[in-house]
Amino acid sequence: MNPYALVGGLLLLIATYFGGQYQGGKIADAKNAVVVQSLKDAASARELSLQKGYTESLAREIQDREDERETAQKITDKVILDHEKAITTLKQQAAAIVAAKRAAGGLRIPAPASCAAVEAIAAQGEAAGASQLDGASAGTIRLPERIEQDLFELMIEADAVVEGCRSLQKWVRANGFYGPAQE
Repeated sequence: MNPYALVGGLLLLIATYFGGQYQGGKIADAKNAVVVQSLKDAASARELSLQKGYTESLAREIQDREDERETAQKITDKVILDHEKAITTLKQQAAAIVAAKRAAGGLRIPAPASCAAVEAIAAQGEAAGASQLDGASAGTIRLPERIEQDLFELMIEADAVVEGCRSLQKWVRANGFYGPAQE
């Protein structure tokens, strides 16, 4: 065998080996680039999926909050309407009470047996043309008109405060702030 042929074959074999590796390296780089790109695409798809899930979660939460707000507003509107009806009823009842008391001679207090103030009020009433002392209500004296009016207004205001507290309590319970929600 010819030594030059042997050396040439060996060089050809080495060149082929290293040449294949070099071309293989290019192929490997291309394959790596495809793998890297597909990993990037998968990461983008996963990130998009997470963003979509997060967006859907936020949309559900916003809708739930809106539903809760609408429910609370309905409860509030109902309580306000009930409160207004109750106040109207109280005013009507108070007007009936005031009319009945005035028809019966107004608000009266027991008259002392002998008192200069009683005599002064009686004299003032006679001067005004209306007697403060009523024979049918012996032993009592009618309160002056201004005091009577103030007492009636105080009665109406007290009833309104009580009804306001009832309405507030109803609203608190209806919204579930005190025990389970009630309608």
